[in-house]
Amino acid sequence: GHVEGGDLVQEHDAAGGAVVRIVGADGGRDLVTLPRRLEVWSIAPDGKRLAYVADAAFDGRIVIVDLATGTSVQGPPLVEITGLTWRDHRRLLYTTGTLERPAVHEVTFTGGRFGSSRKLYQAETGWFGQIQTGGGRVVYVDSTNSFRARLVRPPTQVDLDATRISAGLAWEPDGAWLSWNRTTGDIEASWESISQGFDQGRLAPYAAPGHWNDPDYLMVGMGSLSNEE
Repeated sequence: GHVEGGDLVQEHDAAGGAVVRIVGADGGRDLVTLPRRLEVWSIAPDGKRLAYVADAAFDGRIVIVDLATGTSVQGPPLVEITGLTWRDHRRLLYTTGTLERPAVHEVTFTGGRFGSSRKLYQAETGWFGQIQTGGGRVVYVDSTNSFRARLVRPPTQVDLDATRISAGLAWEPDGAWLSWNRTTGDIEASWESISQGFDQGRLAPYAAPGHWNDPDYLMVGMGSLSNEE
């Protein structure tokens, strides 16, 4: 992503680690070295700070890095943190929960310190993942069974578009919602389930900015399939 001073890039090594660098007109400089690649991260709206999750499995901490100085501040341990985004220059949103009682939280970061967090929304079950905010709205992906983008309306939530199976989220500069869509639900080891992928060409005319089709999947093993299937 673009930040103050250049572009933020992540370079991977053969051991699975990563180096996050700022690359600009004057060359590049290393910002942070990590034992594993960065999966959950967000750049502040002013381009001056990076927030990422330093994790071990699904548990981890939010780390804020000042991109000008390279100094970092770690937040408290969080259980099953799965998504992260800046709400504005001093507030972050994050999601937790992979099966039981998933939630959307907000935490402040001012004066180089983390403040207290508050829970915006919680469900009894689910698997909350990527989260984005824009135009005064908060949207997250619930990846339970199939991927659905859901709009937070405390104390509840609603499907942003019940017809879309959304694997990714972003916002356009004008505040419009952008998603990457799965074109089918999860597949099973049956001919009826797998063969639905052979009819994806009909969706090609509808692929455009704002709704990209994602028909990819992989079935490993024969399961109940015959040799002919």
